[in-house]
Amino acid sequence: MRQATSEEYTAVGGGGRGGDPTRVYGPGDRAPYRFNGRYSSYGVFLDLSYGLTGWLNVGAQVPYFDQNFSDSQDAFFLEDRGQRTLSDVRGTVKVRLTARPIVFSVGGAAKAPTGKFRNRDGLITVADGQWDLDLLAQAGRSFWPVPAYANVDIGYRIRLKNRAVDRDPGDEWTFTAETGVHVHPKVLTMVKVEGIQGRSARSLGVLIPSDIRRITYLSPAVMVGPFAGLSAEAGVRISLNGRNYPAGKMFVAGLSYAGKIF
Repeated sequence: MRQATSEEYTAVGGGGRGGDPTRVYGPGDRAPYRFNGRYSSYGVFLDLSYGLTGWLNVGAQVPYFDQNFSDSQDAFFLEDRGQRTLSDVRGTVKVRLTARPIVFSVGGAAKAPTGKFRNRDGLITVADGQWDLDLLAQAGRSFWPVPAYANVDIGYRIRLKNRAVDRDPGDEWTFTAETGVHVHPKVLTMVKVEGIQGRSARSLGVLIPSDIRRITYLSPAVMVGPFAGLSAEAGVRISLNGRNYPAGKMFVAGLSYAGKIF
């Protein structure tokens, strides 16, 4: 995953941005970062999924991030504003309830605070210092003999308090709507609409309306394979709207293997 941008979806709006400092932005508007800021991020994810039975899957995700933010205020910081480290590990479980004509599954996930959390204004932290618990429902269908499919995921993320700093991040809804077509037996084209809709956080027991994260992406992609169980995927995530989130394009690429490991 790779993203570099000089724009964000604002948390509180206001002026003093970009080439026209008199322009006033509202909360959630797409705008240049203040002080000529620029955000850069690389991410690598190791995802493991194992089918215990034909209807039960368990998995784990280990993420690594290299993130940085730089602007004209860099000289006032005595340490690196970016962070390059492993982030919080996530475990998942999914149970398939029906197979035809609609594949319907439910699942859950838990994100543990295993990454290094930093609590200082102006410094990036790639970990949140708290637990997340996810509940997920997924429905999908193949349209065979047309070589196409569609699925929808809806999730609710319970974000527990970071007790070290007395911050309670707002719970979030997550969503993905995806459709794909095999244009060749070994080439799958896909498009997704995916995002997060969060609630406001509380800090020291006080509700902070501007401390909220929301983002929606349009994500076209193509997958080639499998060849001996290996498939390669590449795509782009294009931000459509959001709040308190980087704006712009994110380029993604992945390599996956499906098959027996023993």
